[in-house]
Amino acid sequence: MSQPNVDRIAETLGWMGRTARNLPPAWDGAKIAHMAGAPGAVFGRMLPGRGLYLARDLKTLGITKPIPHVYERSLLARAVEGFDHYGQLRGHIFDAERAGVQFLDTLRVMSGALVPACAITSYNGIVNARANGKGDDNAIAKASFTSVAVAWHTLYRAGGLPVAGTYTNIPTGATLNRTAVGAWTLGSPSPTGGDKKYLLTLGLGSNQVINMWCIVDLLVGCGNILLTTASAQTVTSAALTRYTTGAGVLAIFEVTTLSSATAWSPRRWPA
Repeated sequence: MSQPNVDRIAETLGWMGRTARNLPPAWDGAKIAHMAGAPGAVFGRMLPGRGLYLARDLKTLGITKPIPHVYERSLLARAVEGFDHYGQLRGHIFDAERAGVQFLDTLRVMSGALVPACAITSYNGIVNARANGKGDDNAIAKASFTSVAVAWHTLYRAGGLPVAGTYTNIPTGATLNRTAVGAWTLGSPSPTGGDKKYLLTLGLGSNQVINMWCIVDLLVGCGNILLTTASAQTVTSAALTRYTTGAGVLAIFEVTTLSSATAWSPRRWPA
């Protein structure tokens, strides 16, 4: 029986902790948490704006060092118990769980193990904005699409609500934004007067066997790149309208038309 890769487990937990930490602080504001794991195999909760609560201790996984933005079960339980007892002694009612998480963060900051970093410093602005009618709640429903195991697929060109999106042909393609046909945010107003817009929560469900989702910001779509020709095809791409430096931007290929079943071999081009 193969042994678990402890380094890979720690790397994954650290990534989940950082991801949760950089989300809007919905846990501090409304105590919103998201399940970490899968039905029947839940191992913790994502606390937006704080980190990952792990429903076990790191040492049970063979990890001997603390991981930033990951809260171990025993440490948090002891902190919560202490603050709950303190509240009873003082005769005050307050949220001991929030206090426990904040206390652990304070210890990490004082020890230099954690530097707080979040795009939003207070959830109050978001609460007030929603109360003033500035929140958008969208429902997305896409039709079934044909998938292949161990391969990424996109819902952008699948029918449903919103309708299927389209790509503009090469060489330049076209930039895409919230007003593009097929955009999830079609119809949502742009923020004005110095406001900013954030994705707070997202619920996903599927009646197909899909074990991973990835939300992407589609910047440019270049269509009609042919697999049936050996001739050169020019793809210049339209200029980016956001993330204009190109930092963090990736290029992907999406197969939109079934190719021939005839076997083919890659060519070796001269240097």
